[in-house]
Amino acid sequence: MDDKSSGISFSGRRKDWACWKVRFIGTAHKKEFRDILLKQVTAPEEYKSDMTDEEKILLKQHDFGFTELMLSMKDDRLMMMVSNSITREHPTGDLIVAWEKLCNEFSPKDVDAKLDLYDSIRQTKLEFGRNPDHWYEEFNNKLNKLNVEFGEKLSEEELIHIILTNLPDEYDDLKMQFYRQRKSTVEPLTLDSMTSQLRDYHKYSKAIKEIKLKDLSLNTVDISKKESFNIKDKKFKICSSCGKGGHDAEDCWRDLRCGVCGRKVHPTQICYDKLPCGICGQKGHESSRCWKDEKK
Repeated sequence: MDDKSSGISFSGRRKDWACWKVRFIGTAHKKEFRDILLKQVTAPEEYKSDMTDEEKILLKQHDFGFTELMLSMKDDRLMMMVSNSITREHPTGDLIVAWEKLCNEFSPKDVDAKLDLYDSIRQTKLEFGRNPDHWYEEFNNKLNKLNVEFGEKLSEEELIHIILTNLPDEYDDLKMQFYRQRKSTVEPLTLDSMTSQLRDYHKYSKAIKEIKLKDLSLNTVDISKKESFNIKDKKFKICSSCGKGGHDAEDCWRDLRCGVCGRKVHPTQICYDKLPCGICGQKGHESSRCWKDEKK
């Protein structure tokens, strides 16, 4: 078979499967049929009447993907196996069935590996201070691996639960807000709004840290000299309420309640609800409610 008939040819050798699979999924993304291939969206039946324009596009992408997959098979036996993958819904060729046949033949059936990946996903903890975008990218890479290698996908409700159980203690007030939203029927918690609020909260936490460091630098203790930085030094303030240094109990934020958002542990003037939106840079709303984001 001429290799030019398809973007990527599969030799049919087991040792080439893993690399070819990654390249083919990349090609599927470039040619806009990856979501169908990985069962993230479903193409309509071929002979469905009254299809919408969107369904017509999905069916066209499905049929194109099936042809690409079939022409990628350099081995005649595999090409026939793919070409014979037909169903009632797709009598001229079912992309999903053909892809699953290949995966079943060449992918390892390692149950322990799948369980280890599930455990790893459930234990992907967000460390306090880490950028949640970087953490979520790591989390999402594991989800993609679960989908690509084992053909399994977690529901949005399961993902929200996993994220909630992996937030650090410092996010307790935000977690309580998430739990309330989760039960709300007016504005229920979604994965997108959750990640957006985590991003805003990270920005808020950085602002608090900068303010605390500034407060500490204004104290009379000279922390550039090791001999003067002594807990027992009377010049260095230790809070009797929270046990941390840099402020007295009368200036402690632990029991403060914000007048803007109603949460504890920060004063009104540095409420993260008042910080600039991560999308448009304006104040007065969170990234999850940005009008610019809604216009996309």
